[in-house]
Amino acid sequence: MGARLLQLCVCLVGTFIAAVVTVALAGRGTPWAALAGLALAVWIGYFYRLLHVAVIVRGEEIEVRNLFSTHRVERSQIDGVGLGESAVARSPNRTVVLFLLDGRRLAIDACARQLQSGRKLRKVEDFRARLAVWSGRTESGRDGHNDLQRAGQSASSSSDAS
Repeated sequence: MGARLLQLCVCLVGTFIAAVVTVALAGRGTPWAALAGLALAVWIGYFYRLLHVAVIVRGEEIEVRNLFSTHRVERSQIDGVGLGESAVARSPNRTVVLFLLDGRRLAIDACARQLQSGRKLRKVEDFRARLAVWSGRTESGRDGHNDLQRAGQSASSSSDAS
């Protein structure tokens, strides 16, 4: 919740600044006003999607709202739940990934976290475990529970290397 409030504050401050700049440039009749207006629209669109990143479970269906796409998956289509990379969380970061029966992997951006502390590792593992129980799969279907251990080792080894 704290991260969402911070994102909302950044969105509102940025929107205010961009709107003031756009109005000031438009008042002077400069061609930069159109570019400032476009930047304002992109800013609002990006933060709108960012604030709506979520995982919603409705009965037998899970809705995954990622930053650039939304997916609806039936429980019966899930082969396993594990950890992996996503567009917003690259190694040594991790996110929960749904392994689907058709061979696709669906990363869940809403739970993408940097695995820098034991507490964050536990939060990601708790979310992964809850999804595994909901889907009826106790392992990832591919790599088992060792994904979390590998992610933790990868995070600690890359921080040691720094």
